[in-house]
Amino acid sequence: MEREIRLNYSQMHSPLFVSLSDAKIAKCISKATQRVALVAPGIGAETADAILEARSRLGHERLFVVVDCDEEVFRLGYGCLKALKKITDDGQVVGQSSGLRIGVLVCDAIAYSFAPTALYVEPEVHSNETPNAIVLKSGDVDRILARIVPKEAREVVIPPNHH
Repeated sequence: MEREIRLNYSQMHSPLFVSLSDAKIAKCISKATQRVALVAPGIGAETADAILEARSRLGHERLFVVVDCDEEVFRLGYGCLKALKKITDDGQVVGQSSGLRIGVLVCDAIAYSFAPTALYVEPEVHSNETPNAIVLKSGDVDRILARIVPKEAREVVIPPNHH
């Protein structure tokens, strides 16, 4: 007999499993003070706006975006073409990674690995009760950045009392 195990994600002091939606990704990007790296199948409208704001605040050399620009991505609902066009028209360099179906978000010293929602199939999750992401450790952040960000842009200074 199978038994479902339910963890109460929202009551954990520092949750390991969280929910990341377009709005939450945008919020994380908006809070970044030193660097942002986003690797995902696509980006949504709120994320695009946050990227443009962060680009002007942090500088283009501190913002890195890699997506899958293949037509299938947009058909499945992994972001929208209009959002991608908005940031590229503004001059944001976007790397291409065909077949990408997992996401990684790095904002300063915090990172998440997440499963983006194919909006054609189901609606986005907005509650930590139905997580689609895991919070990564600083060592993981360094390993991720080593693959996608130039060395001179990887350093980040964490102010005292910053969590």
